[in-house]
Amino acid sequence: MKTKFVALALLCLSLGLPSYAQTFGDISGEVRDSSGAVIAGARVTITNTGTAATREVLSNDAGLYAFPSLAPGVYNLRAEKQGFKTTAVQISAE
Repeated sequence: MKTKFVALALLCLSLGLPSYAQTFGDISGEVRDSSGAVIAGARVTITNTGTAATREVLSNDAGLYAFPSLAPGVYNLRAEKQGFKTTAVQISAE
């Protein structure tokens, strides 16, 4: 019985290994205006230039945003909010 449990545990562990071999990056930052004040509620959009996959978040009360678990690649990042100039940059996640 003990041998079957060990074999089952090893099988379960081996099934999970491929998911740990993947590499992800993240992009995070802060949205500020030209005077340095944080901008809450800005729409921040990130687009993978290779796949055209797009994600969107709103900056929080401290102006912070984050895009976790991004596949490595080059991304276009855009921040916008009504009443402010839209800003766009190209950045890579590695």
